[in-house]
Order: sequence, then structure tokens, then C-alpha cells
Amino acid sequence: MDQEPDGPVFEYRPKGGTGGEDDLSARGALWLWPLPPAGDLRLVAQWTDMGMGETSTMLDGTQLRETAARARKYWDQEDGQG
Repeated sequence: MDQEPDGPVFEYRPKGGTGGEDDLSARGALWLWPLPPAGDLRLVAQWTDMGMGETSTMLDGTQLRETAARARKYWDQEDGQG
């Protein structure tokens, strides 16, 4: 991105999936900006069309921040080369 977004962003980026008559499997990535503060972060999801009621899980905001700090660029943004 060339500039910071206007506000908080929580985006699901699908990566594929499979399914049959009785089950569904999907992969994806979540993009969150800005990083959450240190401490507990509750992620809540619901997909009523697929029969999934509201559910939640706790994530460690501190661990997310520490992991993000270790991220490195694969290539320069200008020319796409490493």
C-alpha cells in the first residue's frame, strides 16, 4: 500500500477451499490494520447461511505485535526485485 488506510481495517482474503454435500473447508488469511494493542483480542465470527452460529476465540495481541515486528519485505516496492 502506498498510504495508510483511513480507518481500522479487518479483511478476509480467501485462499481456496473444498466442499461436499455435508461439509465445507476453506482457507484464508486475515489482514488487520492497525495492529491491536498488547493483551487479549477477541475474534468473533458467524456464518448463519452455513449453519454456524456466533462463536469466538481469544488471540494474544502481544504475540501478534511481536510476530509482525519480525516480518520482512521480499522485494522493493518500486521495481518488484529483491
